[in-house]
Amino acid sequence: MSVSAQAGATRAIVSPPARRLSQRDQTRLVDWLAGAGPIQPNFTGGDSDAFIVQFAPDGTRGFGTYLGGICLQYGYDVAVDGDRSIYVAGITSSTNFPTVSPIQPVYAGGDFDAFAARLFPNGSSVAYSTFLGGNLNDQARAIDLRGNTDAYVAGTTESTNFPLASPYQAGQAGVNDIFISRITDITPPHEQFQSITYTYDPLRAALRAERGAIA
Repeated sequence: MSVSAQAGATRAIVSPPARRLSQRDQTRLVDWLAGAGPIQPNFTGGDSDAFIVQFAPDGTRGFGTYLGGICLQYGYDVAVDGDRSIYVAGITSSTNFPTVSPIQPVYAGGDFDAFAARLFPNGSSVAYSTFLGGNLNDQARAIDLRGNTDAYVAGTTESTNFPLASPYQAGQAGVNDIFISRITDITPPHEQFQSITYTYDPLRAALRAERGAIA
């Protein structure tokens, strides 16, 4: 995991596990998260849950919590704003992924949807948690902040009906297009989906064309 400071926001890049946790590993993680004041205290089943753990500068653990539903979740990126709210982006294949004041309240289809969530400082509660996706596979791979109001989520989508608002590109152009979504905090903790861009992935389009030519 690598951590860097950017424009007043702390960011960490989190990779998915290289292997599925064994039952012994899962038990150890459950024990480790227990008693840390988690928003979601229990592993909900399936392949994996995302989790968030807070550490003080001296390495002392603060809160820890699971974040997930009955199937698979990966947390791919996390950011912290100037007020110490925590923003998380990743993927979920759970129809019961926990949502709070969601922009998109339901799982839209495919093998997985992207998700984005904001936790208040010290894990006291969830400001918002939402699906982001369409009829096929969608992944949120990065999240970045501008001030304490705007969260920018970036990832890839295969969906022809990915949710758009004020789009730069209104239609899918490749097999797997890039998306950029902005979630703006209007009146905390009420969040609104202000705008989203949907941009062409030229590399995947070129590969698709090459495969078609070979075929």
